Amino acid sequence: MEGEFQVPIYYEDTDFTGYVYHANFLKFFERAREELFGREQLRKLYLEGKHFVVKDAQLSFHKPVRHGDVITIKSKIVFDHPAVVTCHHTACLNENGVTSTHVTGLVRLVSVNERGHPTRLPVDSFGRSGDQKA
Repeated sequence: MEGEFQVPIYYEDTDFTGYVYHANFLKFFERAREELFGREQLRKLYLEGKHFVVKDAQLSFHKPVRHGDVITIKSKIVFDHPAVVTCHHTACLNENGVTSTHVTGLVRLVSVNERGHPTRLPVDSFGRSGDQKA
């Protein structure tokens, strides 16, 4: 699964330098994942007692993003295992027709049940079998 999501950078997203506070990229990436997965599908999983938890996350910062910028989050989601999803994210900025990478991230999610035990994603999750790779 792949997709793009636009994020306008507000003053509240920045620190005293005027650059985006580093932890906010995790929020931007999560919003992009939710848009890609689909709110209805995530709600359906929640009602079935299935939830995603973050197993690990890695961020690399290449260039700062400033207040007033509009970044594009490019996401690629890979179904690694029936209960594990790896999300590759790139925060890009297009300035004067030139696109540059500012932040990259990898977030690995595990599907768990209400007791916190790993559980398979349903076969119809996101229009594919949980065993397949994207």
